[in-house]
Amino acid sequence: MLRSLNLLFLITIKIRVHYYHMKWLAALVLTAGLLLVPVFIQFERSSGPTWTTRLLLPTFEAELARHTPRLSEGTFLPTTIAASRTLKPADNPVLITHPTQVAEGVTLTISPGTHLFFHEFSSLVVAGTLNAVGTPVQPITLQTNELHPLNQVWHGISVTPTGKATLTYLEIEDASPALSCLPTSHLGAEHITITRGSMGIFAASPTCAFADIIMTGIRDAVAAVGVTPPLFTGDSRVSGNRSGVTMYPLP
Repeated sequence: MLRSLNLLFLITIKIRVHYYHMKWLAALVLTAGLLLVPVFIQFERSSGPTWTTRLLLPTFEAELARHTPRLSEGTFLPTTIAASRTLKPADNPVLITHPTQVAEGVTLTISPGTHLFFHEFSSLVVAGTLNAVGTPVQPITLQTNELHPLNQVWHGISVTPTGKATLTYLEIEDASPALSCLPTSHLGAEHITITRGSMGIFAASPTCAFADIIMTGIRDAVAAVGVTPPLFTGDSRVSGNRSGVTMYPLP
């Protein structure tokens, strides 16, 4: 009986010692594996295409900084244009960093060849008069001043109920909507090119006229609220997901 107990005791000790050594061995193997990970990564990146197609490792690229203006020097417009003025190519680039309003009784004239750059969510709100008349050779361009694609959205030209705007040969990019005609406002637009954006034209006034309007990459061409759809004359065409006019009743 005593011999059997001694034998059982020796077997138990051997099992415990074996288990103790196995834990250390597993810990050593795991540590060695972690230390060799950088070596494996370097080998994978420096090996030929056959090996790299078997094991795909993620590559990390620095994200483009948000809200970084493309241009930081130029002619800055105030948030309120309180006196009549003219913008011309000598003022290029014209920078609009906030919603900017042309006050009632004030006329803003934009000459051919003038380039306006808008920060995210900025806009040109016309409560007075806007005369932006370009030419086929020197159009007036309005585009985003944001580098990051997620921030290249601004709110275009909005004509308020007291405003009046005459627009000819304009190129508008990334504005949503590009042109807004609010109730009782007056807007005459012809030879306008609108590129990208979720909406081309917002129309809520019957006194808005459009001719030779070209929209490219627009999700919704026109949203008409409480009015009949504006009549497009001349060579007007739209390409995008939805090329029609969406009608909405007055709220």
